[in-house]
Amino acid sequence: MTTASTSIPYFYRDANPLLYSLRDDNTVIQPYFLFPLQFLFFDLTLRCWDRLVYGTWYLPGELIEIELVDRKATTIMSGTEIDQPLLSEISVYILVPFKGLFSRKKKTPKQILRVNLRKEAKEMTFDLYDIIFGCIPLFAHTIWYIIIHTDCSSAAYSSTWNCYNLFGYRIYNYIFDSYTDFAYCFLSKLYFYRRNKDAYNFIQSRKKPWRRILSKVIFWIAFVISIITFIFPGAIILPYLFTNVIPMLVIYAFISMAYAYVVTVVTLFLHYYTAITGRVFDFKSEELTWVKRQMKKLRHNPRFVISFGVRIFPYVMTIMFNLSQFIYYGGDFWTSLTREADFRDPSRYFASMSQASQIFHTILTTI
Repeated sequence: MTTASTSIPYFYRDANPLLYSLRDDNTVIQPYFLFPLQFLFFDLTLRCWDRLVYGTWYLPGELIEIELVDRKATTIMSGTEIDQPLLSEISVYILVPFKGLFSRKKKTPKQILRVNLRKEAKEMTFDLYDIIFGCIPLFAHTIWYIIIHTDCSSAAYSSTWNCYNLFGYRIYNYIFDSYTDFAYCFLSKLYFYRRNKDAYNFIQSRKKPWRRILSKVIFWIAFVISIITFIFPGAIILPYLFTNVIPMLVIYAFISMAYAYVVTVVTLFLHYYTAITGRVFDFKSEELTWVKRQMKKLRHNPRFVISFGVRIFPYVMTIMFNLSQFIYYGGDFWTSLTREADFRDPSRYFASMSQASQIFHTILTTI
């Protein structure tokens, strides 16, 4: 054992030594129980905004419906002009040649993937929420961590590899979750605008001049800032995906498999719930009691399971990155798991929040 390693307390051994050198400098990570609180904060604020502005509780990604349908039962009209603003849903048809893939016979697509957009997607676009709650905090936090990371080279045990990992540690624990939530909404709204551009312009043309001008100004500011925010932090996050996250996903494959198992169980539960309640209760009546209306909302809808599954998985990816800070520095398979949990000690986290110089920043990081 080297002198450098013996001078490091046992709690920080077999880990990136900079986690010890800079233990009081934005390296304390949140406890596990704050994950659902952070997730629900973003989820509920965005749903309330969508309800207030667009009249729906759905998130942007939940307005996308993907289904596999029989091609014979679907007629794709060509050469027909459709007034897009009057459509209740827009469909994109992707041919999928499931049968005859390895056959010598002529490959004829039998089924297609149909992507539908709910009617609320025609109005949902880039707005003030994206600027105030999405882009500005995320972009500012990225700049913040770049600035404070400039002192890494002067810290004890610093090296190019150690500083590279420490920067990723901060990025993946402090902004990665917020970035994935932002990217989820950004890509959904970008797709809406691409598909519903004519419908959006039609809706804008019916507004009063001052509202139309104000709406366009907000839209283009939010649109441009969103693109910059998507590219800039994304370019920083991407390299770590290959050097740290994916290798840990392979090494700790059982964690990803357990996560997929839970999502599958929830999906099957909702499937059987739909089948059973459909036989017991009549949901086709126009006048439903309050209880039946709530039961109908819980009936199986794949996009909700997919939405929650996709949005929660980044928290797993953050844990994977943290495990690399032990595996890459000599930690063993099982001990690294317990060490990752130990670093999330609530007492250490709330002690860091009590520091006057970091209270505001830590609160922003949490949300």
